Amino acid sequence: MRPTLIALAVVAALPAQAATLSPVEVSDTTPIAQEEFTPEMVTRSSRADTGDRLRQLNGVGGSRMGGHGIDPVIRGQKAGRVRVVLDGAEIAPGCPNRMDPATVYGDVESFDTLTVRYGTPTLTEPVENASGGTLSLHRRLPVKSGVHGRLSAEKSSLIDYGLNADLSAAGEKAAVRIFGNRTEAQNYEDGNGDRVKARYSHLGYGLLTGFRLAGGTLRLSAERSRTEDALYPGAKMDSPFTEGNIVRLGYRLPLQSTLAQQVDAGLYRSTVDHLMDNYSLRANGGMKRRTPTDTETVGGHVKLTSRLGATRLTWGWDARYENKNATFENGMTGTALSFMWPDTRIERNSLFAEAAHAALGGTLTLGARMDHIDSNARKADAAAAGGTPRALYDTTYSAPAKIRHSDTLWNLLARWHRPLGTGRIELGVARTQRAPDATERYMAKSAGAKSWVGNPNLKAETHTQLDIALAGPGLKGWWQLRAWADWVSDYILKDRAQNQPAAVRVADTRIIYVNRDAELRGLDLSASWALPAHTLLSASASYTYGYNTADHRNLAGIPPLNGAVTLEQRRGTLSYGARWNWAVDKSDIDPRSPDEVGRTPGWNTLDLFADWRVRRNLTISAGVDNVFDHAYADYLNRRTDPTQGTSWQVNEPGRSFYAKITANF
Repeated sequence: MRPTLIALAVVAALPAQAATLSPVEVSDTTPIAQEEFTPEMVTRSSRADTGDRLRQLNGVGGSRMGGHGIDPVIRGQKAGRVRVVLDGAEIAPGCPNRMDPATVYGDVESFDTLTVRYGTPTLTEPVENASGGTLSLHRRLPVKSGVHGRLSAEKSSLIDYGLNADLSAAGEKAAVRIFGNRTEAQNYEDGNGDRVKARYSHLGYGLLTGFRLAGGTLRLSAERSRTEDALYPGAKMDSPFTEGNIVRLGYRLPLQSTLAQQVDAGLYRSTVDHLMDNYSLRANGGMKRRTPTDTETVGGHVKLTSRLGATRLTWGWDARYENKNATFENGMTGTALSFMWPDTRIERNSLFAEAAHAALGGTLTLGARMDHIDSNARKADAAAAGGTPRALYDTTYSAPAKIRHSDTLWNLLARWHRPLGTGRIELGVARTQRAPDATERYMAKSAGAKSWVGNPNLKAETHTQLDIALAGPGLKGWWQLRAWADWVSDYILKDRAQNQPAAVRVADTRIIYVNRDAELRGLDLSASWALPAHTLLSASASYTYGYNTADHRNLAGIPPLNGAVTLEQRRGTLSYGARWNWAVDKSDIDPRSPDEVGRTPGWNTLDLFADWRVRRNLTISAGVDNVFDHAYADYLNRRTDPTQGTSWQVNEPGRSFYAKITANF
């Protein structure tokens, strides 16, 4: 991971490196459980996928299915438990099997800051899909007058080429920014010399504009992302195409009212069209199957900031509407075999308020949030060749399916922090609830013992989270520690029917969902030291444990202890360094879970990187990842489909070289 350099003391000790390392200054009121990074901290790599690059951040993992769409994991949680925000908008992925997590619809180099929220440090943002955490990528409007831009081109062992352009112009009352990315990725070799199918072609582009209007700032943006011919050795299908579109409208207005000092409002709409099949991009002499899907997400918010004496109050409303359709079809005839997402609708309306006030020598923040969620599956009674979704639910689970739901969820937060010498201490307690997502509640793939069946009668999860964090100077450097625990009532467990006889009518290997109780806990530690000769040493480690307390089983998909150590030096216009990445053996597994990949050996790799500022506005970067060509798979990686590779899991790339040239003007 790149050092975050939150400590101003460390930044001051490295004045010559500030431009290279791009530190992000964080105010004393920012929770320690929230960190901000710049894209430069994750882009010195041979990897191109946004989710892949985010794995460099401490406490952020990812599940690999191919070369594209590494699925983010925070605190041992993923999918509907990790919220991804792309410049204020959410986008519902189109693949039930997670080929396209939301990160694939945002090119990391087109953003200015990356914010990671671990757990629940605030209730002013949605929490019903963020029990693990939130990844928020943000773009800024240009403020410097005139025309400016950044162009870059890169080549690596993993991509044929990558081109990025970011152009902007600003005047007194208006600004515009145009950005685009083109990537042609290829299959790669793992450390054993075996080919891993990872090819894809990606094009993303967009426009962001801003105007001064009535004393405030109006933002308009639109972008499109399209990926074609993506191969997934960790799935039974590949994806001929995936296209995502996002439009946004936002307005921020400073006020001189006693009721509010600022109002921030926004609207967005995003859509996804996705296709996966088992014959277009791979040899198939058997049954040809395809799954076209589409999703739509519409959201909005009104957030006000008020000052009531010495208390700062943030309050308002936000909402989100999500619609998903996925049909499993006969690829030869087009006959619908199953309505996997049977026209699912999930609508949330929320009210929230959060107040911060000086107390006990520090600042006490209290928050409350109410989420009202309506969900439905409008094709639950529509007949496909495999029957209706409702019939599949009823023949799978013990209780008759209730299709429509209307639930009110309550969330509470208390967070206190205060200075501790030149550092800080922070304590947080949160009680949040998470409703089942479309897959957990309504999935309806009918295939006998290989069926995949959501449970319409699932209850909402209730998370009780405790966070303790410390940050400050020590051992002649800067360090921070986050310790956390999450007790979950009605945890939504993905399991096999044969493991849950009390909840089902069948005893086969079909995939089902049930409510159980679970515990998760962990520790994140990072530190940085300023050494002589403009040298920086940084280290990080992350540990997570998860246990199903109802069935006395480990939770699957919990990463092992892992971390990184980076040493970097700057001499004039040249900076260079090395990064050692590592993870220990993963042995505390759940062999009965459909998500379990089995015991995974530990691994370590060495990366080398260098940047040369040829001229003031021209930089050449180069490096090599996995210098010693180690053969390994991250524990979170998917199992390899037997027809698509030789390894049990999808292996990470072997030795990979890269070079990049960047011009700013």
